[in-house]
Formats: sequence, C-alpha cells, structure tokens
Amino acid sequence: MAATDEVALGARLGELRFTGYADDRRVSAVVDGHLELLDITIDDGALRDRFPERVGPSITLAVSAARREADETAQRFRAQARDPERAEDVSTPEPPPAVPARRTGRRKIVDFGQGDR
Repeated sequence: MAATDEVALGARLGELRFTGYADDRRVSAVVDGHLELLDITIDDGALRDRFPERVGPSITLAVSAARREADETAQRFRAQARDPERAEDVSTPEPPPAVPARRTGRRKIVDFGQGDR
C-alpha cells in the first residue's frame, strides 16, 4: 500500500465512530477507527443500582465491544486497500438500532475533550 493510501485510510478511519454496549445496555462507549475512546455514557439508574460496583465491568465490556467492531472494520479496510479484488466489500458501518433506555435518565459522563462530532 502506498504511503498516500495509508494516509487516506488513516483519515477515513479517524472519521468513523463505533458504539459498543454492555450486556444490559446501560453503558455505552464510542471509539473511532483508531480505537481511541471518545465517549462513555452511563444510565443514571446504573449508578443507583443495588450493585453499583457492576458499572466498572460494564464500562470495560462496552469499550471492548466498540473497539472490537472498530478493529474488525479497520482490518477489512486494510485488506481491501492491499487487494481490492479479493477483499470483501467494505462500506461505512450501519449505526446500531436504537434501543429505548429502561429509564429515562441517561447522562453523558465522559467527553475526553473530543466534543460532539
């Protein structure tokens, strides 16, 4: 892959956003195509739950899910850039289906200085 192709690929990956959720969907995390963590959202009820210590593992699950999806997409993009004829079709990932929160209060907890993009 040429250096200019690698730069273009890097720019494209930086624009993509991937959202992962904890099993109970009360925690979500957003990463970009470079696996950089951009945002974490925690349902208010998760912090008031009978077992608030479950929030930490839920954050880990959400971040891992988002990074796994981002990594798989980045690998497909790189494979297509190396050999466009043999690589599977790579398109912008579809956003996940909207899931209504069980409680109305969802709070954006961390922004990591990236702002809303």
